[in-house]
Amino acid sequence: LRACLTNGSTKINVPLTIPITLVHTMYLPLQFRFTYVQTILFLTFSLNEMLKPVHEKNMEYALFPLIVGLPLLLVGWIESTQCSNFVMSMGGHLIYDAYISVSVICFHLVCR
Repeated sequence: LRACLTNGSTKINVPLTIPITLVHTMYLPLQFRFTYVQTILFLTFSLNEMLKPVHEKNMEYALFPLIVGLPLLLVGWIESTQCSNFVMSMGGHLIYDAYISVSVICFHLVCR
């Protein structure tokens, strides 16, 4: 959570981590854990971005969700729902991880 809640402190992150981890480890079946983690990361990152002060909301703030966020969300949903059907044969989770790196590089190239 610390990577997603860059504006948060330990006083916020630790109490949030406890229930999130308990739900993840004690109540979720294995097949839903990837989607759960992805949902938590997207929610915390989105809330962190929306709570930024107005003076920090610039063109990069607007481009990041379009270049990185939305496509990554789609790649994650495709992986979590279609992994057995065709994603595993194309590289599986490697596609998801590779997209994160490629999209962040593209974001920085567009914004420079």
